[in-house]
Amino acid sequence: MNSTTGKRICSAAVILLAAAAVFSDSAETLYKDDFESVVPGRSPRKWGRAWGTQGKDLFYVSSERSVSGNNSLMFQRFDSPGQWGAGIRLPSPKKGIQKIEFKFTLDGPADQTRISFEIRDAKQGGLRLLSTSMKRQVLSVHSPARANRKKKKGDGTLGRISNDRWYQLSFTLPLTPEDGDSALCELTDLTTGKHTTAEILFRHPNAGLGSLYLNFPPNTKDYRVFLDDFIVTLKNK
Repeated sequence: MNSTTGKRICSAAVILLAAAAVFSDSAETLYKDDFESVVPGRSPRKWGRAWGTQGKDLFYVSSERSVSGNNSLMFQRFDSPGQWGAGIRLPSPKKGIQKIEFKFTLDGPADQTRISFEIRDAKQGGLRLLSTSMKRQVLSVHSPARANRKKKKGDGTLGRISNDRWYQLSFTLPLTPEDGDSALCELTDLTTGKHTTAEILFRHPNAGLGSLYLNFPPNTKDYRVFLDDFIVTLKNK
């Protein structure tokens, strides 16, 4: 082997190692749905009622609004006294940093469109790990984990939600204490580009993540929620 050939082999090895490092640091896509494969008017197979009484409320794939492509998943709220939630089972790896992100928009009276998103673990009974709430159109996040000695918080505010505007919401969640102790929650206004974050304590799941719910509080009516570009990824340290 001459010196030139040796240099070429070393250079190629360096490139391969660098590429491997970049690949290992990238996130693996565990699940992705843009609702393009479902005929409008039908419900996607993986989503279903999770709890409560659905009443006359509906959810199905719609071609009326979308971020990318032609379709999104629409929830239409009719009932006022009832409360219920729809959900999807999440992939449940046992370690790593799992990220759930999606885009949503609201349509209806501002004083009625109160929704919440909730993440539970895979253990039977679904222990609540993280949830959001909306009051006076301000979206906040909450964790059952108590504040620790480092004075990290168990809740945070992400910002005001305006109807008829698309937002991206994401939750970055450490699955074990070795992966971290805080969840990063992010809200991006896709019209203005405004980006807000809240870092809160996270209650680690006992058996991986279980489900994500979209909940409809009681005494709310006559609004719709559109959801698009649902993605779940995993990154290992």
